Amino acid sequence: VRCFRIPKDKVSALVLSLFEQWISEEATDEVRLHVKGIVGILAATEQKQTDIALEEILMGEKIQSNPELKKVAFEFVSSCFGTSKGAKYSKLDYSDGQTESISTTLYLGLHHPKAGVRKLATEKLGEIVSKLEDAERVQTVQSFTSVVVERIQDEDAAVVVAALEVASKGLSDSSFLPEVFSTVTKW
Repeated sequence: VRCFRIPKDKVSALVLSLFEQWISEEATDEVRLHVKGIVGILAATEQKQTDIALEEILMGEKIQSNPELKKVAFEFVSSCFGTSKGAKYSKLDYSDGQTESISTTLYLGLHHPKAGVRKLATEKLGEIVSKLEDAERVQTVQSFTSVVVERIQDEDAAVVVAALEVASKGLSDSSFLPEVFSTVTKW
């Protein structure tokens, strides 16, 4: 069996093409199953580029301006990642209670420019982590370590508190401790 890697600069185009196949009227269950498998492989081998591609799809003008297509885009992400990466790509709905309403993913919410969205995403991550078994908890916290550390350094105090709560839930993972403590001691 020969393995090959998709060039990093082609991952985004490939994920977009797979999404287009997924939403195509001609897409059968078999086609969707193959798309799901390919996206899963890309996420495992080219995680950062796949995340960027999904961000481009979900936050793109075409999706944001069309509520029906937005719903299908989130279904695509949900179906492709299910529960194995469901935490990262789960849907996050934010409303400021007045005028603004935002639909995004947990991963994108953790990096959102609005502090309220970052706080909500961090709290949701904490809820997810607290419901997991020990082995799953460690794996989930490890996959979010850098973003939790970023949120601990956030300029918004409420986001920092939420991130510290997530960190405390993941403290059974000793590889997570040094990064958190080095961040806290820099204050």
